[in-house]
Amino acid sequence: MAKGFTAQQFIDAPPDKVWAAATNAQRMHEWMPGVMSVAESDTTAMHEGKRFTVMLETRGRGSEREMTLSQWEPPYRFALASKEGSVSAVYAYEVAPSGDGTQLTLNASCSAGSFFMKLLHPLIVHMMAKHDRPQVELLKQMVEA
Repeated sequence: MAKGFTAQQFIDAPPDKVWAAATNAQRMHEWMPGVMSVAESDTTAMHEGKRFTVMLETRGRGSEREMTLSQWEPPYRFALASKEGSVSAVYAYEVAPSGDGTQLTLNASCSAGSFFMKLLHPLIVHMMAKHDRPQVELLKQMVEA
């Protein structure tokens, strides 16, 4: 069973500016906590199925994780999916016009496959939310700067 969290943020900028910032792989480290760098698997334009190698800082050490662009609906929705062991995560972002600015919504979910990870699933979701909920605020700061 997938569980997760939602985070929303109003950004004082037009949706196209928010979309451009959020989908620029070379700037993801600026608003995704723990991400040190993102390398694209190819030089083609963004498309569903495109893969990225993400260098993460975990407990003071670097580790790599592969992410896949699992949803791509410009200029309003995209999702990034990753898997580590039997735990899968999907971070879905939605950019919507709101008055003179943009409403950014992050719906993050994860699911666990193994018995042990299913036992830890509530803790994983809690840690995920604590670590990644600030993404929307950090993206706001980046876009409005």
